[in-house]
Amino acid sequence: MHTPTAATRELVARSSGLGLPHESIAHLLDGIDDKTLRKYYRTELDNGKARAHAQVAATLFERAVAGDTALLIFYAKTQLRWSPPATELQLNAAISISAALADASLRIAHDAIDGECEDVADPAD
Repeated sequence: MHTPTAATRELVARSSGLGLPHESIAHLLDGIDDKTLRKYYRTELDNGKARAHAQVAATLFERAVAGDTALLIFYAKTQLRWSPPATELQLNAAISISAALADASLRIAHDAIDGECEDVADPAD
């Protein structure tokens, strides 16, 4: 029969907080089965993960408050539901791709007439 101790309770809580599966935690306790683990350590299994999350959150918060810009943004997005303003792409309606291509073609034609354009061999020849 298994008898929990303060040391085994702490081991289970820490292992749970680290994300170890129940099977691995049970092996750490001299190979008890999963049912026994849950029977004697239900509170440690549940609270271990919560304590680990709280510790990580506290560290994240401290670093964000200390000025870590990346963590400030991460914290704001995940905890404050903040999102940066959407980048707006503003297009001038007077300019279109076809107009730009027509203008470029016209400039090339003018350059050719003025003798400023070199003849380029046609790759099909």
